[in-house]
Amino acid sequence: MRKRLTVMVVGLATLVFPAAAVYAQTSISLQASLNSLNFKGASSATQITMGLGNPCPSGASYTSDCLASGSGGASGTSGYYQLLGGGAITLTNVSGDNWTVSEGSVLDFCFSSGQACSGTVFLKGTMHLLTFTQNGNNGSFNVNLSNNLTLDSPAGSLGSYFTNPSVITLTVTGFGEIDLQSLLSQSSSDTLTGISVSSGLVDPTPEPGTIALFGSGLLGMAGFARRRLLKR
Repeated sequence: MRKRLTVMVVGLATLVFPAAAVYAQTSISLQASLNSLNFKGASSATQITMGLGNPCPSGASYTSDCLASGSGGASGTSGYYQLLGGGAITLTNVSGDNWTVSEGSVLDFCFSSGQACSGTVFLKGTMHLLTFTQNGNNGSFNVNLSNNLTLDSPAGSLGSYFTNPSVITLTVTGFGEIDLQSLLSQSSSDTLTGISVSSGLVDPTPEPGTIALFGSGLLGMAGFARRRLLKR
């Protein structure tokens, strides 16, 4: 009887956890974009501004920029990504090279078979950058891996492989020897240009509530099984 109960619990875990494993290994890798980002002074001792522009414009004659490909559940999908946002973006210095990011309007993200969200749409949604950390010539948005990508409805053919919201991180490069802190207390005429996205990653995030609920269920089953064994 003890062996039968053990097999039953292990079998149930095997049925449930593969789904979580598929979510964990599914991701979309983003490659380098065109140079489009710029950073400016804002006549503030704590804040600067950033322009995202359109790093992956429609009709551009590029073949090696803004490429994206999927892995895991998204394996076999490849094409282009697009980042688009017209609102003002403000970076507030927290400490040293760490900044928080706020946008005047949400940013659009799209992964599709054609440029500028054309052809087959694999994944589509709106995103927030949230945080920025500079490290020499490079910088990273959303280093805390917070949920910052809200999927559209419909979200695209890969929507079922991603939780809502999911996580998107971006690495940018092109700062050279310039520290963003040098733009503090400077006017908008002080501008750093030629910054591009060097890489990025889109990941689903397992829902902690679902995993916790399942774990509680297993503990409950174990307790029930133990009581039955003790009665015998």
